[in-house]
Amino acid sequence: MDPDEEYERYDYEFLVTEIGAESSHSFSTILNELASRALDRRFGRIHLSILFDHPFAEYCHRFGSESRIEYSKNGGGMMRIINQKTLFEKIREELQVRIDESNVNEGEVEVKTELRSTLFTVEDGRLHVTEGKGRNRIDLPQSILTQLVVGYRSVEDLMNEDKVNVKGNISLLKVLFPKSFPYIWRIDRF
Repeated sequence: MDPDEEYERYDYEFLVTEIGAESSHSFSTILNELASRALDRRFGRIHLSILFDHPFAEYCHRFGSESRIEYSKNGGGMMRIINQKTLFEKIREELQVRIDESNVNEGEVEVKTELRSTLFTVEDGRLHVTEGKGRNRIDLPQSILTQLVVGYRSVEDLMNEDKVNVKGNISLLKVLFPKSFPYIWRIDRF
């Protein structure tokens, strides 16, 4: 979305970019205040730019709220992997949780980018993240790996890319990097 168009949205919709409260007890007061302000400005809707699983979003469901996800081809958050080794070291514990929840006991896959090659191995349910080569491998640009890591795209979706090459069984990637609902708070966009 063009930055000018983004600011114009404030002219035709009541856009709330951030919600915060110490407890859910104040949600009725917050919603009442937002509704009053929207009505004062003659807006028929309140647009909350918040996560789907945000407690306030759930509170609003009882009043008939509507949820929508937008997947922009070019726009929104800008991310880049600077150090592939450090990235996977930092998120290894979360990846282990995903392995534990999936009950995967064995498997391996190599992820190769222009930055480096990372080997994910699962033995007896324990995840090991090392450098090395594997018999199951995916070659992809770090830009597409970033989309996979943050949950913006699924493994199946990546396989349709011309820049992605697969050798062997890469199903372990589906466990490690499931598609989710990635979100960058509007206020944090740059």
